[in-house]
Amino acid sequence: MLAAYSIGLLTSCASEIRRAVRKGRLHESNECLIIKLMFEYPVYMDTDVLESLSDTRRLAIVDLLADGERCLCDVSSALGISNALASHHLKRLRESGIVVAERRGVWLHCRLAPDALDTLASALSTLASRARESDRSAPRCCVPPSEDGAS
Repeated sequence: MLAAYSIGLLTSCASEIRRAVRKGRLHESNECLIIKLMFEYPVYMDTDVLESLSDTRRLAIVDLLADGERCLCDVSSALGISNALASHHLKRLRESGIVVAERRGVWLHCRLAPDALDTLASALSTLASRARESDRSAPRCCVPPSEDGAS
């Protein structure tokens, strides 16, 4: 269901971009680039995931949960923070899809969602591969004139 919603949203965005080109608010080459970025490139990185991992405490929680499921009190004691602060960070990680939580009585048990991390790792790997290829094959811009004065 979420994938169908995402495809619908992207299709709607592409339609808006085409409409902006027709009305002259966006140049056609920009439209092509944006649509290519949206549909043709295999890289998909959720900015929520990246934003969640940019906090050192949340990154420490992810590292802790990589070893297995933990309850909230284990997370807070391992990091030396209050239960309230650990709960706040876990909520942010849950919202971004990195962590899955399950309430068992009064305890909140959390574990990593490996698929979210696999998606991020794959996207970063694809970017690294493209960067390596572009380093080898891309023409250099702004090349200084040759030594003999010829351009």
